[in-house]
Amino acid sequence: MNILKSIATLMVSAILTTTLVVAQGAEPLPKLTLISNVNIFDGVNDKLHEGMHVLVKDNLIETVSDMPLAVSQTDRVTKIDGGGRTLMPGLIDSHVHLTFSGTPDAIPAREAMQWDQLGGTQALNAREFLMDGFTTVRDAGACYDGIKKLVDRDLLVGPRIYPSGGILSQTSGHADWRTVSQRNPNLTPARDNNLGRLGLMHLVDGVDRVLAATRQNLAAGATQIKMTTGGGVSSTLDPLHTFQFLPEEIEAAVRAAKDWDTYVMVHAYTDETVMRSLQAGVLCIEHGQMMSDEAMKLLVENGAFLSPNMAAISEELLQHPVYGQGIIGKKTRQFIDGSQNFVKLVNKHKPKVVYNTDVVATDLVGSRGVRDNNLWVHAKSFGNLNALRAMTSVGGELAQLTGKHNPYPHKLGVIEPGAYADIILVDGNPLEDITVLGARPKMFEGEPRRDEGFKTMPFIMKDGRVYKNTLK
Repeated sequence: MNILKSIATLMVSAILTTTLVVAQGAEPLPKLTLISNVNIFDGVNDKLHEGMHVLVKDNLIETVSDMPLAVSQTDRVTKIDGGGRTLMPGLIDSHVHLTFSGTPDAIPAREAMQWDQLGGTQALNAREFLMDGFTTVRDAGACYDGIKKLVDRDLLVGPRIYPSGGILSQTSGHADWRTVSQRNPNLTPARDNNLGRLGLMHLVDGVDRVLAATRQNLAAGATQIKMTTGGGVSSTLDPLHTFQFLPEEIEAAVRAAKDWDTYVMVHAYTDETVMRSLQAGVLCIEHGQMMSDEAMKLLVENGAFLSPNMAAISEELLQHPVYGQGIIGKKTRQFIDGSQNFVKLVNKHKPKVVYNTDVVATDLVGSRGVRDNNLWVHAKSFGNLNALRAMTSVGGELAQLTGKHNPYPHKLGVIEPGAYADIILVDGNPLEDITVLGARPKMFEGEPRRDEGFKTMPFIMKDGRVYKNTLK
């Protein structure tokens, strides 16, 4: 009898041990979120899908249905009643500057900032965008992947970030942020300027230097490359009419980026700079408001994307303390006057337009006003549907241009099975009323300055995690 008891004890012990090992090695049940009773803007179509239900599994959309969804794992399911609100993809801003927003100082003032102040500014702005419903941003220069890594690990609150690394500029280009008293590192072995030392801009002349800077950016975490191929408004060493980089220099960056299965984006306003960039193989034009009919046709023929910052063409920008004064004020006036035909050309040729705010040199609260006005101007110029597509599905399509180098390989900017669970709920229908996303007709006047986020956006999810929920 004792022998039988011993055998039985050993068998039970073995079973328990095996069960424990299996339990310890097993994958946990997937986390499910069920959002019911919503009307869906899917990022593409021109009408809402009414009475819908969305099931999220971990960080992806699992099911989209017009029938109630039953789930059995009730202990692992978070249920949310959308209350008939509009469910739509998290928004995408395809041209931000996390390093240069949120403070009133012009870009040259960054020369006095230390790395930790610049990093803190990035963290501040990352939270700003997410709490406005932007679950993905493409940083258009002066940002590497350090902040991205912290956000991806959920150590900081922010959106998905596609960083461009240091901006490539020629001597006297739009991203040549030296003062005239600082030495040119291409002419002397010394590097005086702070932003150059930190690698937030690369002053590069000639094919060899362009190749080196492009490859350095990619090695340091850039997902695409940013160049300046024409004059800019916020810089002081480059007149607006200037061409920047020779065709062979632009082509070198394009080829080096293509070797990494990604692309080059360029700052270009004028007709000639846009044409030169497109002919060199550039796949995204930042701004482009001064281009001609011929350049717009070439952009469409090449399948390139257009990323215009629409608040920049507003007369109200001349009231800004940076953009309305001195040499920058004169360039702002020149830019606005040269952009009068832009909206007509876009509506005629219908290029692939993504959403772009490009707010720099504005304090935190003021930058909110500029961003909100940018959405208003964009929607007024191209229509609510096109504005929504620009900041959802078309922005997601642009993100896919990073190919095998894409850190977020699933679909962005759409509500469909298999896409990332980047979701917002809004009060009202943005196809009819763009103000539910925070759009406002004035930049600085007429309306009180707002706090963080929007009351009309009570729910924000990114990557399956809820960052705001005031529905309860």
